[in-house]
Amino acid sequence: MTKNAHNGEGDAATIDITVEYISRTMFGTAYEAALALFFANADSTALDLTTNDNDYGQFESNVVATVRDKIHANMDHVWFSKHTQSADGTGIEYESGSDNYKMVSGFLRLRREDGFVSAFHSMNGALWREIGAPAELPEDLKRIPLKIGMRIKRDYKTSYHIEVRPSITCGGEVHDHH
Repeated sequence: MTKNAHNGEGDAATIDITVEYISRTMFGTAYEAALALFFANADSTALDLTTNDNDYGQFESNVVATVRDKIHANMDHVWFSKHTQSADGTGIEYESGSDNYKMVSGFLRLRREDGFVSAFHSMNGALWREIGAPAELPEDLKRIPLKIGMRIKRDYKTSYHIEVRPSITCGGEVHDHH
């Protein structure tokens, strides 16, 4: 997770994290550890968001938005799930998607723009598929600075290896001058 929150870029307050999967090693013959991208409130700490897999739902309810993948070692298929704070601020909205390839290489993206969160995946970085529909955030989260992060959902794996290249687009970091 970034140390500082990031301002949105332009009038739309856009914050975007795109991750390119460089390599991913398969361990075993079941579901593999998953990569999750997320946006968190500016006052969030690593301790707030570090949970084991049994408490992964707590992580999802503590972030502004998250998207993650899920793959199986023996299937050429990928599943995606996106969680966002609901527009009325009373809970979490969930959407999912899938495709017929194994996410050992490719791209995953999480984006806030004009107060909506969208998530996308791509095999090649040129053709993108949206995961669910854009989700509207509560008013108090639409344009504020957010922290940006990645984490692993181990899915009870003792080993994992995912090499990625992240790219962040935003209006710059907010620095605390205390």
